Amino acid sequence: MAKSTIPVGASVAAGIIGGAGFVVLWLVLGVPALLSLLIGAAAYGAALLVFRRGPRPLAVEVPRASRELRDAALREGREKISELKALSGQIASVSIRAKFDSVVASAQRILADLEKNPRDIRAARQFLSYYLDATVKIVTRYTELSSKNLDSASIQDSLRRVESMLDVIHGAFEKQHARLLEDDVMDLEAEMTLLKQTLTMEGLGAEDQGK
Repeated sequence: MAKSTIPVGASVAAGIIGGAGFVVLWLVLGVPALLSLLIGAAAYGAALLVFRRGPRPLAVEVPRASRELRDAALREGREKISELKALSGQIASVSIRAKFDSVVASAQRILADLEKNPRDIRAARQFLSYYLDATVKIVTRYTELSSKNLDSASIQDSLRRVESMLDVIHGAFEKQHARLLEDDVMDLEAEMTLLKQTLTMEGLGAEDQGK
């Protein structure tokens, strides 16, 4: 029967915790030496059990219901972006179409990030559930009104407002994408920090290579 080995780093870390507990109880709090020793030993054993388990994996199994909701959200996002791309061909003005295409490109970048990192969907729920839908409705109405070539002052004013709104929407989509990228960077930093701590605990850190 193979014996389980205890990593040196785990033993050292557990020893530090147990020893520190003994010193604090005995010298600082004035607990009797025997009782302090017993508590310190218990702390050592508990810490050893924790450290032997190693780091818990960051990836967790996604429940079936959550996967279905995620897939539905991504599917709906793809459908709405397809609607936006189809609307582009209905915009007569070259300059307005160029503005709108920039909005669509931003939306596609966001969706691509969500497909690669589905856990970001919660942070982008407003984008998927409201912003895309509102943009589709606004631009659909814009193409309908602009195709009629009506000279009504109120209609022309509405069209101009939609045209200026495209810049606002584009800016909002770009900020949403930047936030998702920032979240990805934070996740990467957390994983690297955990890996570094684990390597150090196991005696495999850079500072241990020369020992």
